[in-house]
Amino acid sequence: MRLKIILPLALMTTGCVTTVQPCSSLVDVGASASVKALQCVAAAGDPRASLELGERYERGDGVAMDLSKAERLYLLAAKGNSGMSSLYVPSSTDGRYGTVITTRTGPERTGLPEAWSALAQLRLRTARSARDRYVACRTARAAEPKIRNELLESDAGGRKLGEYC
Repeated sequence: MRLKIILPLALMTTGCVTTVQPCSSLVDVGASASVKALQCVAAAGDPRASLELGERYERGDGVAMDLSKAERLYLLAAKGNSGMSSLYVPSSTDGRYGTVITTRTGPERTGLPEAWSALAQLRLRTARSARDRYVACRTARAAEPKIRNELLESDAGGRKLGEYC
């Protein structure tokens, strides 16, 4: 039983088996060819493609305007990735403790500071409540320094955004 779990895992970590999801299932049906290509690259984990695609969704450029998709893509571009993943394998014999296997899933990458800025600006523009403005303020603090102060000093419901943090 244990061999049935460990052998496929070992093959996946050595590169003998790949689990690449076909890109056709990840793209919007009505999108143009350039947007479809961008969606494939973003789905593969490219932060620059995620940022550009988020900008397109925010403006409605080549796709239907969708601010929630833009926000998710900005966040994806802003966050880093350690390149590691953990898998819990339960015990198959005594039922007590399993094993955690850590494996490298790809290169380590840092997030894009400009994606934090775009995310903060989007959250500020769409903020409807004090809680939304608080989230926008916390996001602005992670933005690149040249725009951080400008965002924190901007008007948000009659107060400066920085007052919500």
